[in-house]
Amino acid sequence: MMINVLFREDEEVGMADPSNHSVRQPSGRRLVIGMLLLGVAATAFLWTWWTVTMTPWMPLQEALEKRFPDSAPHVMGGRVKKTGQTVLRIVLKTDFDPRSTDAGTAAKIEQRIAETRRLAEQLTDLSSWDILAVHLYHLKKERGISQKTFFRNAATGEAIDLDVSQEQTSTSPVPIPPPSLDLADSPARMKHTSLVTYLL
Repeated sequence: MMINVLFREDEEVGMADPSNHSVRQPSGRRLVIGMLLLGVAATAFLWTWWTVTMTPWMPLQEALEKRFPDSAPHVMGGRVKKTGQTVLRIVLKTDFDPRSTDAGTAAKIEQRIAETRRLAEQLTDLSSWDILAVHLYHLKKERGISQKTFFRNAATGEAIDLDVSQEQTSTSPVPIPPPSLDLADSPARMKHTSLVTYLL
């Protein structure tokens, strides 16, 4: 009799019947479809971002790559945070140190800036910009990157002295753009706008 009572008590306090709980788990088919939809959405977003951000500058970037092979050109437009001046920024990799004070290297630098500006005049509306910023960097193997930004009046090509304090030799694996330029805020008079924020 005692054994029967104990058995009945065990039945009452035992594990609940799983059939009483309706926990729905997604099927494998739904998970696969969800992952595919997420992949399609991510691809569409990246394609849109690339098209809106990079396509306007592709002709100039391709021309720079053709004129200066292995220079990995990158072009972006924006404005200076403090003054609101519009800036066309061009980043180029060089085979010489842009911070060198050697006369021969200085001549190469000026030639690179002049030819870059000439291509920008041909392929963009340079008159709609206030400043042309040419950022040159040189990979120094294990010693990091030597880089410097040269500011020019977009209309005249004359040198402009901006207080950005970006001239440095960096150990970063990528070039560091000048810190006082914000290329996210595209003014209304720019032909193209950018979806990407550069916190410089």
